[in-house]
Amino acid sequence: MIDLAEPVVAPLVALASRVRRVAEGQAWTIDDIASAVVHLVFDELSGSLALVRAYRTRRFARLPPDLQAIARGSTSRPVRDDTRCLVLVASRGNEPAWNDVARSVRHRALALPIDPASGPASVVTALVARLDQLDRAPAGAIDAAPRVFYVPDAVGDPRLPMQREFVLRHGVRSVLGCGGPLDPGEHFALVLFATTLVPPAIAHEIDALGVHARLALLDATDHAMPATAHAQLRAQLLDTVLQLQEYRFQRHIDQERQDREAWLARTARLQQESGTQAALDAERVRRAQRAMLNVIDDLRDARDRLEHRVGERTAELAERNRELEQFAYIASHDLQEPLRTVAGYLQLIEQRYADRLDADAHDFIRFAVEGSTRMQALIEALLAYSRLTRRPPAHARVALDDVLDDVLRGLERATAEAHATIERGALPVVHGDRIQLGQLLQNLIGNALKFRGESPAHVSITAVRDGAHHVITVRDRGIGFDNRHAERIFAVFRRLQRKYPGTGIGLAICKKIVERHNGNIHASSAPGRGSTFTVTLPAEPPAPPP
Repeated sequence: MIDLAEPVVAPLVALASRVRRVAEGQAWTIDDIASAVVHLVFDELSGSLALVRAYRTRRFARLPPDLQAIARGSTSRPVRDDTRCLVLVASRGNEPAWNDVARSVRHRALALPIDPASGPASVVTALVARLDQLDRAPAGAIDAAPRVFYVPDAVGDPRLPMQREFVLRHGVRSVLGCGGPLDPGEHFALVLFATTLVPPAIAHEIDALGVHARLALLDATDHAMPATAHAQLRAQLLDTVLQLQEYRFQRHIDQERQDREAWLARTARLQQESGTQAALDAERVRRAQRAMLNVIDDLRDARDRLEHRVGERTAELAERNRELEQFAYIASHDLQEPLRTVAGYLQLIEQRYADRLDADAHDFIRFAVEGSTRMQALIEALLAYSRLTRRPPAHARVALDDVLDDVLRGLERATAEAHATIERGALPVVHGDRIQLGQLLQNLIGNALKFRGESPAHVSITAVRDGAHHVITVRDRGIGFDNRHAERIFAVFRRLQRKYPGTGIGLAICKKIVERHNGNIHASSAPGRGSTFTVTLPAEPPAPPP
């Protein structure tokens, strides 16, 4: 990625060459090539750009009807068939709306010259005027003046009247424009809105982008130009490329000469001050050594301070985590008793005063009892999650086939109610906590039985070895979910289907168990296509603590 704030020319020269070759081997129109050029320039300079746009000028009579209507509405002056119009042909920027030419409100088609009242087009107007000026200039070697349209600082510049809604809002600092004739009397232009202050040396080099882009456009399938004129324009552009290279080379030679003269003068002065070259060299070595020792000392002090700070922060975070887990456990435990009391008294009221309550009152009591029951279920789930985080997992050899046998025996009733078919392959022996791994399989299979939809459930549990890991997969053919929510479903109390019972903590517990076994879990699904949960666990036992 090229930074326009850095005075480094070589990357821009390479980018210009890539622009010239963007359409090699492609039967593309001018619009196709312009779009490819704009995308390439924006991608390479994206760290320094807010927007890149490509324009061409065309006579009004050659525009399609929809653009003629837009151009006619852009000015209060009469529009004739030979009126030049500025047409936006490609756009790419940080805002999605900028990537669609059809969504441009101000610059899609403008009749030239543009009315002074149409302030937002001032930059484009100035660019076209600059290109016209260059066309009228006598041929010759490229001089030191930039051959580009250049706004060094866009903030407050009158040529960019949309200061608040565009310049300030999107951080535009400099504007660059380049291009030139594409057909007799018509131009092609690139406009770059940079988010950094571009130095003049770099602004000068942008001219090469316009020259190489025009070379690429010469081969467009809809570039209707007589062969002789085509060859002349190509020769002119290649001559311009050569002039740019010669100018760049001469500038490099001049800079090298100036640097050498400055170095010789500085060396002579230092020799005169120090007496001898040997003394000067010795002093340079001593200074370098002192600087290196100072840097080493500073780095050592910074490392020690950083290690100390990291240690403090780690201990502080660990203590806060312990406090939060303790709070969650105690709060959840203590909340259960008042909830049971509320539910009990509500049921007692309904029993004792049943003949005095109307239908609405019975419904209200039922809703309150159901809410209390659900709240108690949520608290119990939170307690289970808290207990999981409080107790470290045991690390022993666990045969997952045996664990799955126990899980399926516990789910016999749910399996029968779901008319489920369970397919299972051979599962590996892993290192971990048998109880927690059983809870993991039970939650995944239980979800498959619950979210089966109207059809009988079908669940498949398989495993494969992948290098240093075992990969366990649980698939079902249930209702599935939108894959955009594949990460959300593992959050605590996150539920995508409210019509099914549950607390929304089962998958959060699965994720916590897998992470505590140094593994990972992810899901993939599609609505109506079932779900697949993939668990990856280490094949080898964890290394003992040092």
